[in-house]
Amino acid sequence: MPRRFILRRREDRAAFLEACLRLARAYVLVRAAPFRWWSGRLGAVQTETPQVDEPAQRSAVESVRWALRKASNRLPWPSTCLMKALAGREMLHRRNIPCTLYLGVKADEQGERLIDEAHAWLRAGTTIVTGEEEYGRFVPVMWFGAENTSRIDVPG
Repeated sequence: MPRRFILRRREDRAAFLEACLRLARAYVLVRAAPFRWWSGRLGAVQTETPQVDEPAQRSAVESVRWALRKASNRLPWPSTCLMKALAGREMLHRRNIPCTLYLGVKADEQGERLIDEAHAWLRAGTTIVTGEEEYGRFVPVMWFGAENTSRIDVPG
């Protein structure tokens, strides 16, 4: 195990392991079940959580953000932006941190929507937790505000 990982805070190391598990769950969910079966569990549709940073939650948000980035680069399967956003949403929910999951489509220079490319990103307060590299190139078309919603499960 790399020395840098061992030197990280215990909170970060635990978040990394949780991120691996949540990304695995998200992979199965996205690949095995249609969006319409589980999208209702993402939160209130077209509702955003406040864009206010709570100082008490800042460390946890950064830990989740770091863990998802590191875990997604080390897993044997590709983690899409949607998988990362779903995993992050569950991790933040477990920590009682409100977040908003966005689904967007690519926008051209005139600001018109193009359906040929899509992106998902997750925001907690003012922090873009996942999908931060590209979210500015996309226009949100659907979003889900999650404050006290339940865990996302594969329908049985």
